[in-house]
Amino acid sequence: MEQILRIQGHATAGRRGTQHGIRLLAGGFTAPKREGRARGASLLEIGADGRCVALAEVAMSNPAWFAVHPARRTVYVGHADEAYVSALALDADEGRLELESTLATGGSSTLHLACDPGGDTLLVANFGSGQVSMIGLSAVGAMQELTGVVSLSAPPGPLPSQTGSQPHQISFSPDGRFVLVPDRGCDVIWICAFDARAGAIEVAGRAEAPPAAGPRHIAWHPFLPIAYVVHELDSSVGVYEWSARQARLGRLAVRSALPPRYQDRNIGAAICIAPDGRHLYVSNRGQDAVAVFAVAPDGLDLQPQGWTAEAGRSPRFMQISGDGSSLWVAAHGSDDIRRFDVDRDSGALREALRLRSPSPACVALL
Repeated sequence: MEQILRIQGHATAGRRGTQHGIRLLAGGFTAPKREGRARGASLLEIGADGRCVALAEVAMSNPAWFAVHPARRTVYVGHADEAYVSALALDADEGRLELESTLATGGSSTLHLACDPGGDTLLVANFGSGQVSMIGLSAVGAMQELTGVVSLSAPPGPLPSQTGSQPHQISFSPDGRFVLVPDRGCDVIWICAFDARAGAIEVAGRAEAPPAAGPRHIAWHPFLPIAYVVHELDSSVGVYEWSARQARLGRLAVRSALPPRYQDRNIGAAICIAPDGRHLYVSNRGQDAVAVFAVAPDGLDLQPQGWTAEAGRSPRFMQISGDGSSLWVAAHGSDDIRRFDVDRDSGALREALRLRSPSPACVALL
């Protein structure tokens, strides 16, 4: 029988934050073609009473992803449908957020980006042009210059929307020696060797996802060589075993992210795993729910525990807090960001906070 975990919302403050309260970045789509109603990126503060105040705002086009430099003074922004990335100067304690610079990537639709663990290189997934760009960073995180662009090429998947390579994420392996790039358009996950000294990548192989799956994002098991991949187009989750020695990602299993009798349209979106590795979360756009999976001790099996139905319309983004106590969900279609308390034993979610945020696409907890 289909199990739905239903929750009752109530406004309470978060458990963690500075002396001022919880502070986070929210980015919202701005363009009509993306049903955008936002102005760009905002620095928000949530007080002890659950009230939210915008401390600063930077007008920009379609912020799609944030990546925070290790020094935590610079935030990089990818932009849907644009050919550049931005750097924001951040002072979270003082409540300041300012545009520092922009830089063309040599590609288009910079949907995702990530900073290498050493803070020397910014890697960008150009969804629209099938490329990964590399940008050199200064010691304090300033973007310096475009240092390289790698084009990805493989046979496209069978669906009309799979028109060619569509890299959707930059995901560093746990040891930082490789970069994995899920490619929604070609049904593959690219495996790239990362040269930290040169700040460059080289394609070393690829893993095959099921045809028409559309791999979108990866979540790494916190202490096992296992990667979980949300397949956007067929609403499934792939379990992949990682071998750094062989630079190989092997698909072991695929689980549906939907209830057994669900028949309506849906596409998968976000994926994240609890810090203790016991539960995995996947957001569904269409069903508008978050799937909760129990993860086997060896990481190889996923068992559905239910679907949290009150996730908002089109939950595009999720982030779990560092201590695993809360899950944040950005619901693009219902103009809000929701925080759920996490039951660490069962993985169940209970809504604790709902913030109004126009067409949110990404969040960064500070």
